[in-house]
Amino acid sequence: MTTHPPIVPAIHDAHLLPALESMVRYAEQFHRRGWLLGTSGSLSVCHGRAPLKMTITVSGKDKGALTPWDFLTVTDQRKVFAALADPKASSEAYYKGDARPSGETLVHKAVYDAVPDAQAICHTHSVAGTLCSQLVAPGESLVMSGLEMLKGLGHWEETPLPIPVVYNDRDIPALAELVKQAALTSSAPGVLVAGHGIYVWGPDLERAKRHTEIFEFLFEYEVRRRAVGL
Repeated sequence: MTTHPPIVPAIHDAHLLPALESMVRYAEQFHRRGWLLGTSGSLSVCHGRAPLKMTITVSGKDKGALTPWDFLTVTDQRKVFAALADPKASSEAYYKGDARPSGETLVHKAVYDAVPDAQAICHTHSVAGTLCSQLVAPGESLVMSGLEMLKGLGHWEETPLPIPVVYNDRDIPALAELVKQAALTSSAPGVLVAGHGIYVWGPDLERAKRHTEIFEFLFEYEVRRRAVGL
């Protein structure tokens, strides 16, 4: 049975509002493109290290209909705050619901721990990404090369780019460790989870979003390439 950190009284982090609004917008765009369906996936930003402090989507929300209030801030001490408190309600009224941070919070934390430059993460569940995650065995890498779009990941197309694939362990702490170990050595800003989706990071939210779009292009290309026998 999954246990959640205790929710403590809300704090009003108004400085986070631009990032929250961007995550709402990007989640809606990803949902429209079929990458975040059925409440799947998660987005986060990191705004503190030592100790780590990140703000992430709440669990179980339609990613095509998020609001800036559908995010929680999580600390290394496993305290959870409202990222943006509702000014019309007391903290007690605000927490009468069952808001919980994404079930993938530990995986986001693992990426932030592994990649010091990562300041934002997008985790998508596209059909193409899921198919590509099953083209190689867990522990191996999906290798992409010869494509102009690889430059969007800071990689020259002449050099093969390995995208690591890890086993989809149902035990979240174990999955987080697998993703962390892959991220530590990955030359790509992303890790695929077999039969699941991809965790993508960037030095800011805009570049994490851009990297996500590039990965999804690569995955769709690879699926179509194989379908036509190239």
